[in-house]
Amino acid sequence: MPFPTWLAGQRITADRLDDRDIKLVEQGTDQTVTNSTTLRDSNLLIPGEVNAIYWYALYIAYRATVTPDFRWAWVAPSGTSIDRFTLARDENAAAGLTAGTTIAARYASIGIELRAGGGDTDGTNPPANVFYVHDQGIIKIGGTAGSCVVRFAQFTSSANQTIFSSQSKLVYARIG
Repeated sequence: MPFPTWLAGQRITADRLDDRDIKLVEQGTDQTVTNSTTLRDSNLLIPGEVNAIYWYALYIAYRATVTPDFRWAWVAPSGTSIDRFTLARDENAAAGLTAGTTIAARYASIGIELRAGGGDTDGTNPPANVFYVHDQGIIKIGGTAGSCVVRFAQFTSSANQTIFSSQSKLVYARIG
C-alpha cells in the first residue's frame, strides 16, 4: 500500500501521523576501533518496514589518521536497494586541516563500502581532528522487514585509532 493512504471516514491514529514525521537518530557515544578492518554496527539505523521507501541524509563525523583511513557501508534486509550519493575527504588526502584537499563524490549502492581519508598524522592517538562524510539517498525495502544499519571500520588495520564520533547523525523520513 502506498504511504500514506488515508481514506474518507478512516480513523487516523497517532502512529499513522508519526509515520509522516522526519526522524533524527544520533550516535550518542564515540565508537573506537583499532587493528581491525571488520565492519561494525554504529548506533545509526532505520527500522525498515516491508515495501517501504525512505529518504535519508547521513552525517558521519569521524577521526582517523592517514594510514587506517575510514570506511563505511550500509547493511540492510534481503531485497533492499539503496541509491545513494556521498561526499567525503579523498583517501589520498595529505594529513592536516590547513592544506586544501580533494573531496571525493561517489554514487554507490547497497553493500558497497566507501572510503574516506584520515586527516591526522600517523601516530597521533587518539586523532584530534574531526572530519565529515555526507551520504544521502533513497532506501527501498523489499519483502523482508529489518533495520538498515550504518557500519564502519578501518580501511587498513592499524594501531592508530579510528573513531566514529558521537556527533554523527542520521535524518530520515518514510516517503512511500
